[in-house]
Amino acid sequence: MLHIPAAAWARLLHCSPGQNSPIDDALCAPEPGDWRSPSFGVRRVVLAVLLGIGLLLGSAIVSDGATVAPERVVRIAGHEYLSLREFAARWQMNMRWVRQDEELQLTNGTAKLWFKVNSQKAEVDDISVFLSFPVVLKAGEAHIALRDARDVLMPLLSPARYKPTEKIRTVALFAGHGGKDNGYQVGPEFEKRHTLLLAREVRKKLIERGLKVIMIRDDDRYVQVEDGADAGNRRRADLHVSLHYNSAGPKNPEVQGGETYCYTLPGTPSTNGGSARNNRLEPGDRNSSRNILLAYEIQKAMVRQLGSNDRGVRHAQFVVLKLAEKPAALVEAAFMSNPEEMRRIKDPVHRQRTARAIADGIMSYKRLVGG
Repeated sequence: MLHIPAAAWARLLHCSPGQNSPIDDALCAPEPGDWRSPSFGVRRVVLAVLLGIGLLLGSAIVSDGATVAPERVVRIAGHEYLSLREFAARWQMNMRWVRQDEELQLTNGTAKLWFKVNSQKAEVDDISVFLSFPVVLKAGEAHIALRDARDVLMPLLSPARYKPTEKIRTVALFAGHGGKDNGYQVGPEFEKRHTLLLAREVRKKLIERGLKVIMIRDDDRYVQVEDGADAGNRRRADLHVSLHYNSAGPKNPEVQGGETYCYTLPGTPSTNGGSARNNRLEPGDRNSSRNILLAYEIQKAMVRQLGSNDRGVRHAQFVVLKLAEKPAALVEAAFMSNPEEMRRIKDPVHRQRTARAIADGIMSYKRLVGG
């Protein structure tokens, strides 16, 4: 796992306790998922006003005892962006164009970030992570959305800032589909059967590591996703992990790989398209920073241990993620529509390897947040 020193993040987003200017406090305000904060819409208005005042006055920002220039926040396509060059300088990272005006990389002794202009796809330590908004080129400079710097990258690079107040002891596993809901079907193979087999293997691995496991379903029965999320909440699960397999349909048998989802941030679009989410807070927003960290650790473990095609950490408005009151992720472990991956899905040995990777990702998250 990558670690950016807290002081470096403080210089980037000016999060030094008790040393913030009003503008800094706006930038460092609790994320939309923190229900202790004011409503998302109100904070956005406050942030815009404070940033405007600061930029108009040309005032300097004091952080860690040093006076630095204000963040050069610019509006692009209706969203606030930061220069990646300044972003890198604040972290003491080297920035270089891999392909001029197309791909760039930021590195230092502990972190490696990769970005592509006009794309939401990025990489954190060689693992694909989808941003909410594309990196853009303005006046010859690459820029990243402020929301992505704060709510996507920061939780991955500085997980210690997001330590939970409770220990992680119990994981709710939700095997996708079941009963009347077969999920995807390839020949005689139903997704509902294979998600349950995988969930049982993950349960074994987690119990071996000392965790308790709640099986939302442990047989071939149908559980509505709302009821599944509610069952995990009522039984006080500390984490929610939903298990699925994917399909690209019979016309796209070449598509393969694993992907892991966290809940879409308020006011941002989901990775797979559709309109942007509204700003109304949902239970899943309580843990936005931890949702993406959990998804990232699971995705990283699957890619590195299974050697599967990395389809990345993505954002979606799945109901099971929306209603989870504790950190949650949804795993699409492989494509049933890909003949080779379908063969591995049916293989008990490969299923155990997949379960071990998912369990290892959960345990890595647990260690990072001190749970």
